[in-house]
Amino acid sequence: MNIKNLIAKLIHNEDLSDSELNLLFNKIINAEINENLISAILTLITRNGFNYKYILIAAKILRRKLIKVKVPKNSIDTCGTGGDGKHTLNISTAAAIVLAGLGVNVAKHGNRSITSKCGSADVLEKLGINILENKKNLEKKIKKENFIFLFAPHYHLAMKNVSTVRKNLPFKTIFNLLGPLINPALVKRQIIGIFDKKLLIPYINVLKSLGHKKAWVFHSNEGL
Repeated sequence: MNIKNLIAKLIHNEDLSDSELNLLFNKIINAEINENLISAILTLITRNGFNYKYILIAAKILRRKLIKVKVPKNSIDTCGTGGDGKHTLNISTAAAIVLAGLGVNVAKHGNRSITSKCGSADVLEKLGINILENKKNLEKKIKKENFIFLFAPHYHLAMKNVSTVRKNLPFKTIFNLLGPLINPALVKRQIIGIFDKKLLIPYINVLKSLGHKKAWVFHSNEGL
């Protein structure tokens, strides 16, 4: 089983087995293949359509590699998939701040902008929040202030291997869908906006498989 054979199967829109998907995503995440091949693979997966199995296996691989942060067990995240292309204000960040003000523990996972003008990290940095704060401080802070921000690049070192490819591709990839599933705090309660209505049910099933307790997954008629 080699990468070229797997790419050939993707070209013909053939289903990949669990072992094939594990090999494929591990090769991508571990930077064992070059950026041109990664770009081709992500393009084919997007063309063929995202499904439950692809999302779940990729999420499990990244969850095993992340740097964990300890938070109260009732903590939530409002991180969405992004990629709606509407160039609105950062809704998930605004919601997180409001919830924290109401006494809810929020471990907000996020990044700088990939496909929009402004990501969660960009907004919070402008508000004076130290997005690079170390995890020990954050583990204490959430208990006192209800809100912490988990800057994705600090906790997902493996993701740097696909960051350039993602920025260069002019469309959403499966990695847009993975952000809410790989919160370093491994929260079990989430509010998740998703960019494609067709993905609502597969995404809910992924959350169930990952052991989530409560989650709202939604998509608006405007495409947000």
